[in-house]
Amino acid sequence: MSKKTNFKMRKINILFNLVIASVLLVLSGCSDDDTETQPEDPIATLNGIAVTAYVSSGESFPSYLGVFEELPTGELPFSQMIEFGSFVETDVFEGNIYVYNWDAASFSKYEVADDLSLSQEGSFSFVNRGITAYLSPTVIYSESRAFIFDLTNGKLLEWNPSTMTITSESNFETFGSGEQSVVYNYHAVYGDKIILPMQDRPFDDGLINPERTVALFDVASGSMQYFTDNRVHSAYQFVMNDDGMAYFTSTRDDIFLRDFGDDANKEIDNYNTLIRFDVNAGQFDPNFEVDLSEVLDGEVSHIYPLNNNELIIGVGQLPYNAETNSDNFFFTHKVRLVKFNINTLEVTAFTEIGEHVGDYSNANYTRVDGDLIYQASSFSELDFNGFTSNIWRVNESGATKLFDISIGGLQFVERVR
Repeated sequence: MSKKTNFKMRKINILFNLVIASVLLVLSGCSDDDTETQPEDPIATLNGIAVTAYVSSGESFPSYLGVFEELPTGELPFSQMIEFGSFVETDVFEGNIYVYNWDAASFSKYEVADDLSLSQEGSFSFVNRGITAYLSPTVIYSESRAFIFDLTNGKLLEWNPSTMTITSESNFETFGSGEQSVVYNYHAVYGDKIILPMQDRPFDDGLINPERTVALFDVASGSMQYFTDNRVHSAYQFVMNDDGMAYFTSTRDDIFLRDFGDDANKEIDNYNTLIRFDVNAGQFDPNFEVDLSEVLDGEVSHIYPLNNNELIIGVGQLPYNAETNSDNFFFTHKVRLVKFNINTLEVTAFTEIGEHVGDYSNANYTRVDGDLIYQASSFSELDFNGFTSNIWRVNESGATKLFDISIGGLQFVERVR
């Protein structure tokens, strides 16, 4: 297998499965009686972009899935989308859409028709398999091999995306306290290696673990290894390039815990450090460490891959105005997206995403046709039930707002055909 690189992020993921339409070769000629043969109608070429979003309805978070010829603008047409009764993850592989239902502990496969309608083509359940669904990432590796990793319990399910059946179940050694979690679907595939960032402490205890741990699964041998570095804490955010380098830094979750969590978090000072893990060498690079606070006017909220030599970094400009009560918080800031060259450490302007009131950019992203699809949340009051997610399409020409989602958010955008 070639050293392909696939990279996934929470809710919104980074894999382009462009299905190139075939060209119909029309043969024409004359018969013996000089009758002309009419050419067949050409096969229609349709584009398809899969979109998954959720909307809060009290205590539940139903998700919606649809496929559109172009990215929607103005508002999402929820009436044209499939509704799931709970929160789901979606993935695209070989022109099909796979839906990971946390509450039901199940997977479903959907085929996309020429009119972009969806039909279910198979499913399986992993109930009673001992898998903690919402903390266990799934990785589709090939047309016949996919994996569900439960790093908390040390369990591995292998399943077949073509037949939608579980093919094997095994155990592996856990790391540290055994309370690890991979938050949602952060992972990357590089050749026969699967990279899984993890944290050795549950997020809800309010403390930040001042270490970075990576689980590295070898598909060929079925072995799991763990690597730890204390230069970046338990931030699970990372980006992967085609050279086998995974770059790690802090996220807005860690900044939130620093500013509004346990006082012990304020003693950690490496919130803007950038380090990298060399998959080929199987180690964190001891010679690569960048203090981004020295080159950025603000704090890192998220990082995005641009190419092998450049990152796009979301920068929350400081100072921001923060207010809190016993349960909630909000603050106002502007988000700048800048280009950062990992070789020269140079920063160049990219674009600015206006002013937001709310979480520290709460940014999710993917790429569609080379453009960045960026999400930021705005809160109308000190109440998380009053938030709106703003969805932007960003390129070097600037940022264009696509639509808003009231009391909900965008989970996934990816070209499926």
